[in-house]
Amino acid sequence: MKGVFGLISLVMTGAVIVWLMNQQLASMQSSGVLPSGKGGEARGSVADDANESIAQSYATRVRRAVPEFEGKYQRLPKSLDELRREWPFKDPPKPFKFRYNPGTGDVDVVR
Repeated sequence: MKGVFGLISLVMTGAVIVWLMNQQLASMQSSGVLPSGKGGEARGSVADDANESIAQSYATRVRRAVPEFEGKYQRLPKSLDELRREWPFKDPPKPFKFRYNPGTGDVDVVR
């Protein structure tokens, strides 16, 4: 249970940071410091960094679930869907996704 609360705390902290960065960005755009516009470079960069951080925190949960699955079934999961049935986890925010290697049990975050 302690790990779950730590993960929830990490995700909530990430969400607050994203919100604060978006508020700061909007303020800088309205004051003319940064150009405004749909999906400008600065906005994309801030959002991508935050989303990648969230994706990595979700991946930590998935990486921890793989050895738990292996310990219970004496084999690695064949897919992330099989793992998710026993140990539910969230998908990372777009444009990121998990890449799973069923031969090694490695989980990576990719675009």
